[in-house]
Amino acid sequence: RDGAYRLVVGGFGGAAMGWALGRLLFRTRGRIANSASGIIALAGVLLTYGVVELVEGYGFIAAFVAGMVCRSVEKNNEFHRRLHAFSEALEEALTALLLIFLGGALPALWPHLQWHGILVAIALLLVIRPLAGWAALWRSPLAGRERAVVAFYGVRGIGSVYYLSYASGQIEFVDASQIWALVVFTIFASTLLHGATACLVVDRVIGVR
Repeated sequence: RDGAYRLVVGGFGGAAMGWALGRLLFRTRGRIANSASGIIALAGVLLTYGVVELVEGYGFIAAFVAGMVCRSVEKNNEFHRRLHAFSEALEEALTALLLIFLGGALPALWPHLQWHGILVAIALLLVIRPLAGWAALWRSPLAGRERAVVAFYGVRGIGSVYYLSYASGQIEFVDASQIWALVVFTIFASTLLHGATACLVVDRVIGVR
């Protein structure tokens, strides 16, 4: 059920919502996109997530698919730039708030962090995620140096909080405190490692180009 029904409903539901939203924005008389603000991106995400969750599909997947389909309706419209700018600003603000919350929770979780959890976090940051990113970019047009940078920095680990929160709401973990400690420590280590080096490394790669 989770592997088939919810994935399929999430994908098709997101595609349907994205198509409807794209038509509403770009194809209706008066073209809502000409006057709408970027906040419609947040409204579209929440609406898609909620509707698909109501029919027991994966809202997280639906929201992603809806964004892709909505953009494909009219790829070169300037409104996409406004949506992207608003979404990026909102993401940065929410990420900052979440990091503050996680930082406040770290002292309480620290006693539950064991040495093998630290090794797992280091392996995730330095081995597993870079190798997975490198493999995922195998057919990409990126040069070797650029591919290595994208693979190493990848996506932010903040999504792990969503996944663990969702999983914790579905089943009861015996070692929930240890898992939370591992996730929070990994995000903390990633923030320090990647935050301290990203600008320097990206500037060097762009400079080499």
